Amino acid sequence: MRTALEPVRAAYGALLLAAPEPALRSVGIVDDERARVVARVLGLRHLTQSVLSGASPGPSLVAMGTWVDAVHAVTSLTLAFVDRDRRRAGCVDAAVAAGWAALGYRDLRSGRVGNRSGWRERIAATVLPVLPGSSLLEERWEEER
Repeated sequence: MRTALEPVRAAYGALLLAAPEPALRSVGIVDDERARVVARVLGLRHLTQSVLSGASPGPSLVAMGTWVDAVHAVTSLTLAFVDRDRRRAGCVDAAVAAGWAALGYRDLRSGRVGNRSGWRERIAATVLPVLPGSSLLEERWEEER
């Protein structure tokens, strides 16, 4: 079962939300208000995703989280291309988001998913089919059923 990933994501999100400055400095971002706000929003996203996923998310929740992380990686790469001053931060953030997506995809491939019932899993199963490209993720966990 997938028990370690979401608590780590929660801790990462809480860190970005509570104290974004060390993370910003570690990627060479000038500590300004805009950067702190963006880091806190990203922290809130990670914290929310970990809470919604729970300790043992089912396949639809894992697939949904993987999709969100992949989209996050793409948008961060877009930032890296359009904002020269934030290029390094965009690339680092894209790498981190891609890492989260890869871990989710790994869990889907290996069948390391949790409870297939519950309201969160039902909502994810309803929303997932309408997301662009999500069929690749659905196929992955359908194979494991």
